[in-house]
Amino acid sequence: MAKRSSSSPAPQKKSRADHNGSAREPFVVGVGASAGGLQALQEFFSSFKEVPHAAFVVVQHLSPDFKSFMVELLTKHTRMHVQRAEHGAAVQPGNIYLIPPKVTLTIARGNLQLRKTDPRRGLHLPIDQFFFSLAEDQQHRAVAIVLSGTGSDGTAGIRAIKNAGGMVMVQSEDSAQFDGMPRSAIATGLADYVLPPDKMPAQLATYLNHPLLTKGRTLGRRRGEDLNGTLAEIFSLVRTQCGVDFSHYKSATIDRRIERRMSVCQIDNLADYARHLLQSSREVSLLFNELLIGVTSFLRDRAAWDTLDKDVLPGLLKALPANETVRMWVAGCSTGEEAYSLAMLVAEQMDRLKLRNPVKIFATDISKESLASAARGYYSPSEVASLPAGRLEQFFLKESSGFRVKSRLREMVVFANHNLLSDPPFTKLSLVCCRNLLIYLQAPLQQRLLTLFSFALRDEGVLFLGSSESIGDATERFRPLSTRANLYRNRRIGQAPPMLVSPTRIVRTPDNAAALQRANARVTASDVPTIEEINRQIVTEFAPACIVIDNRDEVLHILGSAADYLKLSAGGFSRNIFKLTAHNLANALRSALIRAQKKGDKFTYDNVRFRDGRKTHVVRVHVRPLPDKHGKATGTRLVFIEQQPPPPRSAARGRTFRHDRQERQRIGDLERDLSLTRDTLQATVQDLETSNEEIQAANEELLAANEELQSTNEELQSVNEELHTVNTENQNRIEELTRLTNDINNLLATAAVGVLIIDDQLRVRRASRSALLLLELTDADLGVPIETVSRILHVNDLAGMAERVSRSGQLEEREIEHPNGGRWLLLRCAPFRNEIGRSQGVVLVMVDLTDRHLSEQRLLTQSAVTQSMLDALQAQVLILDREGRVVHKNWGEFTPTHDESMLWNIGIGGSYFDLCARPEAGPTAARWIEGMRRVLRGELTHFLHDYPALLPHGEERWFRLHAVPVRAPEPGLAVAHFNITPVKNAEVLAAPRIAPPRFAT
Repeated sequence: MAKRSSSSPAPQKKSRADHNGSAREPFVVGVGASAGGLQALQEFFSSFKEVPHAAFVVVQHLSPDFKSFMVELLTKHTRMHVQRAEHGAAVQPGNIYLIPPKVTLTIARGNLQLRKTDPRRGLHLPIDQFFFSLAEDQQHRAVAIVLSGTGSDGTAGIRAIKNAGGMVMVQSEDSAQFDGMPRSAIATGLADYVLPPDKMPAQLATYLNHPLLTKGRTLGRRRGEDLNGTLAEIFSLVRTQCGVDFSHYKSATIDRRIERRMSVCQIDNLADYARHLLQSSREVSLLFNELLIGVTSFLRDRAAWDTLDKDVLPGLLKALPANETVRMWVAGCSTGEEAYSLAMLVAEQMDRLKLRNPVKIFATDISKESLASAARGYYSPSEVASLPAGRLEQFFLKESSGFRVKSRLREMVVFANHNLLSDPPFTKLSLVCCRNLLIYLQAPLQQRLLTLFSFALRDEGVLFLGSSESIGDATERFRPLSTRANLYRNRRIGQAPPMLVSPTRIVRTPDNAAALQRANARVTASDVPTIEEINRQIVTEFAPACIVIDNRDEVLHILGSAADYLKLSAGGFSRNIFKLTAHNLANALRSALIRAQKKGDKFTYDNVRFRDGRKTHVVRVHVRPLPDKHGKATGTRLVFIEQQPPPPRSAARGRTFRHDRQERQRIGDLERDLSLTRDTLQATVQDLETSNEEIQAANEELLAANEELQSTNEELQSVNEELHTVNTENQNRIEELTRLTNDINNLLATAAVGVLIIDDQLRVRRASRSALLLLELTDADLGVPIETVSRILHVNDLAGMAERVSRSGQLEEREIEHPNGGRWLLLRCAPFRNEIGRSQGVVLVMVDLTDRHLSEQRLLTQSAVTQSMLDALQAQVLILDREGRVVHKNWGEFTPTHDESMLWNIGIGGSYFDLCARPEAGPTAARWIEGMRRVLRGELTHFLHDYPALLPHGEERWFRLHAVPVRAPEPGLAVAHFNITPVKNAEVLAAPRIAPPRFAT
C-alpha cells in the first residue's frame, strides 16, 4: 500500500474556492529557473499568442550582491505586465511577478509573501519553498514549470504540486542550457509534459481551457449519475496491469485523480477516458502512479517526530531484553524518507542508551519504483534540506550531486513490496508507523487496518499515525499516548490476525461497508495454545538432544537434553562447542564436524564412549548441515547426540570412534601447537589492528578534508549559478547597450544639429560631429570645461545657464549670432537625467538658424514690395485667408480720400466677413459674403458686384467688388474695390432716359 501524503492537509480541505467555484478563479503558474533560465524564460513568454487567464510567478537563483534587470529584460518579450513581487500583493491574471534578490517568496490566500533570506540556514532552495506554498494555497489550480538550471531545486516541490492535484511541466533536457534541474524533475516520473520552452505555452493554454477546469464540471457524481460501471471498468484495467485494486479508496480521492488525468489527456467524458485506458497501457501506468503520488520528506511534521523521539522511543528500546531484535514497521514508506527518519532516531537513542540490540525496520509499499528509489538511499540536496546539519553529516555521505545514506542506517531498514489489504502483516513489532494513508480509505477498511496493526504490535507497542488521522472506533485496541502527535499504545487482547482481503475481490458496491463489518465480526479471541507453545512441548518431550552451532563453532541454540553434555569451565564465558565439551565429546565432535565439512553432507559416529565420573556413556554423534531456503550452505550445523546401549563385541554396525593413550598424546601435542599458532596469529592480528586503526584515523582525516572540499564545492556551485544568472543578464544588457551606443553614435555623427553633453562638473563629456565642426574642436578636446564653449560662442553666462537648468530642471533657449558672422544659432539647454530622473548635467543643443533668418529677411523684403505694389494701386485691395481674416490691405492711404464708410475700418487679423455681416452694412453686404464664400469653395472662378456708396457730404459714388481665389499653400481670397463712378456717369449720359437699375452684377 502506498502512502500518498505525509502530514499535509487532508485532500478534502478546500482552499479559497471549492471545486465547483474554481472556474472563475485564475490559475497560478510557478516558474522555477536557475542558470541558463533567462533564455528559456524569454522563449517561454514570447511564445504566448494571447494572454492566458493565469498569473505567473518566476522564482530564480539570484545573486544577493548584484542588481537584477529581469523586469527590463522580460518586458520586451511579452505583452503581459512584468513586475517585481511585493509583499502582500494579490496575484492577478495576465501578470508576471519576479522574485527579488535576498528574499524567500511564498504565497498564502492568493497574496505573495516575502521574507528575508537567513544566510545561516545553509542550503537555500527558493523554488521548492514556493512550490510547497503554491500547492497548499492553490491546490488543483497550481501549475509548476521547471526550466534550465543546475542542481535539483524544484524536485521536492513538484511532488507537493502533484499531490495537491496540480499540473507539472518540465523543460526537455536537450533544449536546456543546464539540464540538472530538468533531469532531476523528469527522473521523479511526475512531469505531465516534457517540452521545449517555446512549445509549453500552447500546451498550457490547452490544459487551462479544459472544461473540467474552466466550467467547474466534475465526473457527474454530484449530478446523480451512475458512474460505478465505468469506474469498475477503470479499476479492473488498473488491477489487471498493476496488480492493485483502488476501489476501496474514497470517492473524492478517486474522482480528483481521474479528473486531473482527464484534463492532461484533454478528455471530457469518463467513458471516453475508460476507452483511452483500454487502448493505452502507458496511460494505465500513469493513472496508477497518479493514485500513488505522495508527499513525504525527512522528519515531516517535526513536532510529532520530536514527541516520538523524546517520549516514546527510550521506553520502547529499554523494555526489550538484551540481544533481542528491535522490530518496527513503516507502512506505505513511498521513497523511504520516513523509514530513514525513524532509523535515525532509533540509532541516536540506542547510542544515547548504550544499547547493542539488532534493529530491523520493515519499510513496505506497493510501488516497486518507489521501493527501488528508497533502496538506493540517494537523495538530492532539496530532499535532505529539512535535516539538521548534524544529522546530515552523521547519517549521509556527500556525493557529487546529492547525498547517500550511510551503511549503518541502510542496514537497519529492510524494504519490501507489500499490500496491506492482502499480504500477511509483520509481527512482534514495537512500533508501527502508518502516516496519512488511512485518510484515503473508506471507514470499514480503516478499522480493518487498525485491527491488523494491533495484531502486529506487541503488547504495549506504539502506533504512529499522521496528523489528519485517528483511531476512530478502535478505542478497545489502542489508548492515546499523545493526541497531538497521534501516538497510541496497543492493548493486546489476544485476537487472532484479521482475515486478509484479496485485492481482486473488493469492488465498490453499496453494501461494501456491511460486508466488511460482517468480516470484522468473525475476528474473535482464541483460547487455544499458540503454535509456539505446542512446538516447545513436542521438542521437550520427544526430540533428541540437539546443539545448533554456527560457522565459527559457537553454540547458537540448545534443544532437548543437550545441556546434559555441556559443561562450563572456570574463567571467562565461552560459547565454543569444543570448550563446552572438553570433558567428554570434544575430540569426537571435532572429527565429525571436519568430516561433515569435507563431504558437504551429514556424518555420523556410533559408539562414542566417554566417562562421567565412574560411569561410562555410549552415544551416537550425528552432524547435519543446515542450508538456507535456496539450498545454499550457511555454515550452520545441527549436532544430534543420542544415548546408545553398549554394543556387543561382535557388532560392527556404523562408524565407531576409538582413541587410545598414544592417540590422545598426539592430539594433545597438536592442540598445543595449534594454541601456539593461535597466539602468534593473535599477535599478528593485533599488529594489523593497530596499523588499521592508524590507517582508519588517516582515512577519517581524509574524509573530513573531502567533506570540507565538497562543502566548499557546493558553495562554489551555488555562487556559480548566481553569477551565471547575473552574467546572462549583464550579457543581455551589454548587447542592448551596444545597440543603443551604435544608435547614438550614428545619430550624433549624421545629425545636422550640434549636441554637447555636459557632465555635472560642467565639462564636455560627449559631442556630435556637427557640434565639433561648429565650435572648431576635435575629439581630443572632449573634457574641456563649458567656459571654453562660452568663449568660442561669445556667450558670457553660458555656465550660469547650465547651472540654473541643472538645478531647476527647466529648459532655457537663446538665439545668438556666431562670432564668425553671418550665422545665427539657437542655444537650447536641457537637463540630463539618469534612470531615476535625477539631473546629472545638461544637454546643450545648437541649432543653426542661419537659413531661417535669411528666409525671414527675404519674406520681409517680399512683403514690403508686395505692400508697396498694393498701395500703388488705385483700388481698395484686401487679402483674406479661408476664414475671412485680413492678411494684407492697402486701405491705409486710399480709404480717407475715396470711401470713409465703416466697412473699411478694419486692421490686419480682423474678420472681413464679420464686418460685412453687421446690420449697418446693408443688404448688399450679405450678397458679398455669399459670393466670396462660393469662390472660396471653388463654386465660382470669381465674383463681381457693383454697388453705390453715399459719401458723408452727400456725393454718390459707384464701386465694383471683384473677388478671386488666391492660389497658395494656404488658400485664401483677394478682394478689390474699384471706383467706377466715371464709368457709371458715362453710361448714364449715353443711355436713353430710362431709369437704370441701382446695382449691377
